[in-house]
Parts: sequence; structure tokens; C-alpha cells
Amino acid sequence: MGLELKPGKTRLTHPLNTHEGKVGFNFLGFTIRQFRVGKYQSGKNNQGIPLGHKTRIKPSKEKLKYHVKKIRAIVHSHKTASQSVLIGHLNPVIIGWANYHSIQVSKETYELADEHLYQQLKVWAIHRHPNKTHNWVVRKYWHQARRTTMGLLNQSGK
Repeated sequence: MGLELKPGKTRLTHPLNTHEGKVGFNFLGFTIRQFRVGKYQSGKNNQGIPLGHKTRIKPSKEKLKYHVKKIRAIVHSHKTASQSVLIGHLNPVIIGWANYHSIQVSKETYELADEHLYQQLKVWAIHRHPNKTHNWVVRKYWHQARRTTMGLLNQSGK
């Protein structure tokens, strides 16, 4: 196939120790690092001996920035579109990105992406209703699920 490694992009590094001012490495949109932990939280080798570190694989910051930029472009290009049309364009992008990153430690990254999406959608909604208050816009587009005592009882099986 004629594939070659480029010396400028290739480096040998350890995911636990600092090398050239960087810890860990990025690969296919993930940041791979190791952290020192105590003996009860440590990973173990094949013989069950604690390693003294835990490996964490998280979505990289660059890929999160790219995802947020892509979402912003979709929201910006659909300023006058209806809510259902905007959702129809956003869903495949969000679901695809979330599924790709769901196999690793992604909770904090999902929270950041969710916050960015909320802020962008809030700006979109306020732009659609310039003469309404911000509270009115939030109540119109973001509903809270009502939790009644009966609903709680039915969920618990009583």
C-alpha cells in the first residue's frame, strides 16, 4: 500500500511519564494517559500483581472542539428553521459522535459537549423570539418532567 511513518508525527512516549512536556498521547480521537493510584484502585497484571497506575482513555480535547464547532455551524445555518428540522440535522451528528466515544471514559466530555449544545440552542431559541423574555423561551423549549408521588410509587414497583 506504500504507507510510511512520518518522523515529524511519530514519537515514542510512555503514557505515565512526561516526555517533551507532554503526558500520554492522542490516537484516533482519544487521549491515552496513565495516572498513579493507590493499591486498591490500581490495575493488575496477568499474575494479579498491582501495577500502581490506572489507564484512562478519554475523548481528546481537539475532537471535542471540532464537534462543538460542527454543532455550532449546524445551529447557525438553521437559524430560521423549525425546531423539528434543526433536531433532524443535529441528531445524526450528536448520536454518531456519542456512540464513537461511548466505549471509554466519556462522562466529563459528554457534560462539556452538553453544556456547549445547550448554550448554542438557547441562543438559537432567543434569536427566534426576540420580543419574549429569556425565561419564556426556556419554558417553551425546555420542559422538565413532572414527578408526582404516584409516578414515584409506580417506578418503585409499589
